[in-house]
Amino acid sequence: MIRPLSFAVLLALAAAAPASAQALQSYGVKIGATESNVEVDLPSEEELGRRGVSWTAFAQWNVPGPVGLVTEAGVVERGYARMAGSAAAEPAGDVAFPVEPMYRQDRRMQYVSVAALARLPVASAGPVAAYAFAGPRMNTLIGRRGDDSGDTSGEYGYRSVTWEATAGIGAEATRGLPLLVEARYNAGIGDAFSGGGWGDQAHHRAVDVMVGVKF
Repeated sequence: MIRPLSFAVLLALAAAAPASAQALQSYGVKIGATESNVEVDLPSEEELGRRGVSWTAFAQWNVPGPVGLVTEAGVVERGYARMAGSAAAEPAGDVAFPVEPMYRQDRRMQYVSVAALARLPVASAGPVAAYAFAGPRMNTLIGRRGDDSGDTSGEYGYRSVTWEATAGIGAEATRGLPLLVEARYNAGIGDAFSGGGWGDQAHHRAVDVMVGVKF
C-alpha cells in the first residue's frame, strides 16, 4: 500500500507543477468528504451509502476564450454499503422460496484520480466569485478493502481503471485568503466491476464537498 500511495502523492504534485510560467494561472490543493454508492438495480437490497475522504492537487491554466481549464490529480475513495439478501420468503403457489439471511456488504476502493475540467465563471459579488465546472475523470485502482459478512459468492471483481463524468459549482475568494469551496457530482461511465455478480452494469456515484487553498 505504501508504494501506490507514494506514487499518488508524486503524481498529484507533478500535476500541480507549472509546465510554463505563461500558461499556469494558479495551483493548490483541495480536500473534502465524499458520499459514494454504486447504482445498480438489484432486489431485496437496502442502500446505505459510504462516506470517505478525497484530496487532490490542482492547476488552473490560462487558455483562450471565456472557459478556463483545471487539471487535477489526487486520491479519491469510492465504495458502497448495503444490506443484501431476502428479508422474507417469496411464496409461489403452495411453495415458498427459502429465505436468504440479510447480510451487510461494505466495500471501500481507493483510486489515483486525474481529471481535466472546463471552468466557467458564473458571477461575482464583492470578494467572492462563483464558477461552474465539468469534465472527464479517470480513476486507477490502488487499494481496496471490504467486509461481506455472509457473502461467499466471490463474483465481484474490480476494474483497474474506471471513468467518470464530474460536474459541480464552486466559490472562491478574490481578496484576502485564497480559499475556495466546491460541491461536485461524479457519475461513473461504464461498469465499475469486472465480475458477473451484479448482473447488469454497476456504476459508481459520488458527491464531494471540498475546501481548498491556492498558492
